[in-house]
Amino acid sequence: MMEGDKAEIKRITYANGTVLTKKKTKSQEDWELDNKSLADIKFTMDLSKCKNVQFSKEKDREKTIKSVKVPCGKKKKLFTLNKTPPYEMDPKFTKKETPISLEKQREVMRPEIDRIESECKKIEEEVMKMPFEVMEVDQIRKKVKSKGFSNFIDAHFPPNDISIYNPLKVEYPYKKIVHWRRPKDFMKSTPMMFHDDIHPNDIKQGFLGNCWFL
Repeated sequence: MMEGDKAEIKRITYANGTVLTKKKTKSQEDWELDNKSLADIKFTMDLSKCKNVQFSKEKDREKTIKSVKVPCGKKKKLFTLNKTPPYEMDPKFTKKETPISLEKQREVMRPEIDRIESECKKIEEEVMKMPFEVMEVDQIRKKVKSKGFSNFIDAHFPPNDISIYNPLKVEYPYKKIVHWRRPKDFMKSTPMMFHDDIHPNDIKQGFLGNCWFL
C-alpha cells in the first residue's frame, strides 16, 4: 500500500469458517483468503468491468482475469489491485472448492473429532443418569452446568457418525467429513430458529440430504 494511505478493512466469513479479507485504500486493494474449509479453493478475480484498475504484478497488468489456488488450511494473499483515478470498481469474483480426500479431511479434523468424542464420552458417564423425561428445562440446564458442561449434548443423538448412518452396515456415504458445529460457531448474529412467521425458506438443507428431518 502507498505510504500515507489509510486502510479500510472488510471481511467476509463463510459458513465453513473461511475468511476473505480486503484491505482498501484510495490507491490499492489487498485481497487475502484464509481457507478453513475441507477443500482446496480456486479464487478467480475478474476486472473486465472495472476502469483504470490493474493487478499490481507487472506480468499481470494486461490481464483482466486471474486465478489463485489456496490449499486447505492455508492463508494466502490473493491479489493487490492498483487503482488510478478516475477509476471505477466493479470486480467480480468466484470461489470454487475442490474437496480434499477423506483421509486428508480426517487428518485435518482429527483434533476436533477427538475433542467431540471426549465430550460425548463424558456426557454418557456424567449426564445420562439424569431423568431428562421428567425434568424441566431450567433443571436440566443447571444440572448440566453443575457437571462442568457449558453446552448441552444429546447423548441419544451425539455429534458423531453413528447419528447419520450405520457404520457397521455401510461405508462412509459422503464426499466430505461431517463437521458438527453449533450455530454460534459460524454465525455472527444471535441464532434464531424462526423469525416472525415460519416459512420453508427458513431452513436450508446441506449435503446430508436430510430435508425430511429438518
